Amino acid sequence: MHVSKWKRIGYHETYMNRAALFIPFLAMSLAVAQAQDLPAGKGKELVENTCGSCHGLDVVVAQHANRDGWASIVDYMVSRGATGTPAEIQTIVDYLAKNFPAVKTNVNKASSADLQSQLELSAKDAEAIVKYRMDHGDFKDWDALAKVPGIDAAKLTAKKDNIAFSD
Repeated sequence: MHVSKWKRIGYHETYMNRAALFIPFLAMSLAVAQAQDLPAGKGKELVENTCGSCHGLDVVVAQHANRDGWASIVDYMVSRGATGTPAEIQTIVDYLAKNFPAVKTNVNKASSADLQSQLELSAKDAEAIVKYRMDHGDFKDWDALAKVPGIDAAKLTAKKDNIAFSD
């Protein structure tokens, strides 16, 4: 069966018109769904508008940091063009620190590689922690961890908020 050229063009025009209507709807749906991924709270709208104007909010929710870490990230974004008053920037940092805190590393279960990547320890320090744990058992608290011979205590102290001793 032969379909005329005009019928084929009409079919494609109808298809393209439908696609043209569907694509913006899909984009709006994704934007709404993405915005709903953020927890409610003071600063949510600022994060959506300020952070979401440059990149997807999935970039935000994938990250975790302590307050200082979020302040550093936000300062970097401001240096790249993000705008806001000092009060708005502080509200964004507070919101992110509350809702996307740093992930803690369990020093009683982490491998040497995990200690290196998650706590930014040297290979020597990470291996010393794992060896001490294997020889002496799980760490009960911060004081027990600080007794590991040969580790950089200052670097470990700086990561204290990111360390856990149980799940």
